[in-house]
Amino acid sequence: MKKTPTSSTSKGKPKLTVVAASEPKKTRKRSPNAGASQLTDKQEAFCMAVMSGSSFSEAYRAAYDAENMADATVHREAYRLAAENPKVSTRLEQMAVEKKQSSACWASLEQIWF
Repeated sequence: MKKTPTSSTSKGKPKLTVVAASEPKKTRKRSPNAGASQLTDKQEAFCMAVMSGSSFSEAYRAAYDAENMADATVHREAYRLAAENPKVSTRLEQMAVEKKQSSACWASLEQIWF
């Protein structure tokens, strides 16, 4: 922060310093679909890719910039994200339950319609 001194016009009052505004901190984008878990967009994209049938490594590559990462590093980071991040693992479990319920619903509708 750059400080610019200003002069005081009144006697007895302290000299004030004007401080230039700093750059705002970059915040992680939050996915509106993440619900209460508050996942970032990349975490949500990872979860969506896993639930659509991608392996953890494939999902990690799709959601994150892993172009220059070794396969072993991608595998390790994908596992950490899925298994060791409580928000991501909870979201994956939630999505699995939703997918199972949706499949059961469609199965019952198929029995009624056909």
